Amino acid sequence: MRAFLFGWVNDNCFVNFKFTNLNPLLTHRRYDTTATTLTLAVYSLALNPDVQEKLYDEIQSVLKKLESEPENEGKSTLEMISHEVLSRFEYLNAVVNETLRLYAPAQATERTASQDIVLQTSDGSVRIDLKKGDVIHIPIYSMHRDPIHFPDPETFNPEHFLGEPKYHKYSYLPFGQGPRKH
Repeated sequence: MRAFLFGWVNDNCFVNFKFTNLNPLLTHRRYDTTATTLTLAVYSLALNPDVQEKLYDEIQSVLKKLESEPENEGKSTLEMISHEVLSRFEYLNAVVNETLRLYAPAQATERTASQDIVLQTSDGSVRIDLKKGDVIHIPIYSMHRDPIHFPDPETFNPEHFLGEPKYHKYSYLPFGQGPRKH
């Protein structure tokens, strides 16, 4: 992410972003999800210049604030951006989340019931009895494109992820949810 921001700021235009700094990242298998997400974010921003401009403005604004903070005196742009600082880039986080919504790394996931359990809606209109060992298929692609949770779901709209969530907490699962076996 630091290379993403640094490249944008230094080139002053997203279209001119140089991927040479990301070459090791793009060619190493462990980082395939990161490389794919960055590529799809670049693609989505290229198709949506208004979103690109808004993101650029936010980056410039946050960097200006960072430069004015005493602890950043004499630091380069790259040195100012840390993991803690990334949360200050709200629109950038929304762009990444929207990219992951539209192009989730996994199209579906599965979970195995570890015990007998009954799942039902709060009003009881839907009930599912699961036995230990039953496999549940969770269609991430379909959930991320459900207009009930994400209005105009086929449109790249980072606003979905600004402010209080307007979607159910389990309707956005780019990496699944819950415990995993390693």
